[in-house]
Amino acid sequence: MTSAASASPQWKDDPVPLRWRMYALVGAALLLAVAIRVEAASLWADTLVARARTLDRAGRWDESIDLYQQAHALAPWQPIYYQFHAEALYNLARALPEEATDLKAGLLEAADRNLAEARRLDPLELEYHTNAGILHAYWSEAIDPDHLEAAVAFLEQAIRLAPTRVDLWITLAHVYHNHGMYEEALSRYQAALEIDPEAVDAYYGAALAWQMLGQEERAREALEMALERAPDCEACQSALEELGR
Repeated sequence: MTSAASASPQWKDDPVPLRWRMYALVGAALLLAVAIRVEAASLWADTLVARARTLDRAGRWDESIDLYQQAHALAPWQPIYYQFHAEALYNLARALPEEATDLKAGLLEAADRNLAEARRLDPLELEYHTNAGILHAYWSEAIDPDHLEAAVAFLEQAIRLAPTRVDLWITLAHVYHNHGMYEEALSRYQAALEIDPEAVDAYYGAALAWQMLGQEERAREALEMALERAPDCEACQSALEELGR
């Protein structure tokens, strides 16, 4: 017959006291609740962003911006949301009348902050640097030339991340070109052509830069090279005809 002493629980010898088991169960329940809440927030944020992207495609950026702000509150760890938000702000700024410079600048500042957050969350994502360069390039051309330095810096960083991306070299060349820095533009067009000798946009851009420098023969040669590769390039044909006059 088992004695009362031998039948009673031996708590002192239990390697895992009951209270710790209870703590573990409560902790597990809390973690599960947090995980469910985070997942629900992420799903709702994705839904808001999908709606915002639809509005973006319709040019309704003033409406999509509010949805992106709501998505940030739900899922602030998503860098792509900041990228999309910045894109909407940038496009809205471009759509405003030229004389609305203060409003444009405010929107561009907000876009820049969103891109900065995207880069903080994912510093090696190429497009966040590229788009920051494009944003500052527009800013420098439309409002404040002092933003040229930032535009160049961001695009050069993008090129360091992807040195064989021809479009990045051409974009940087265009930025210099639009500021009348034709020799700097030409060196970037040439860099693009060294990577891809078939890059029609680089030939065309170089032709325009040569023309602005008074080098019409070199401009003609570049246009002919472009037309050899893209005979249906109407802009190239028009520029060549203009040189022939």
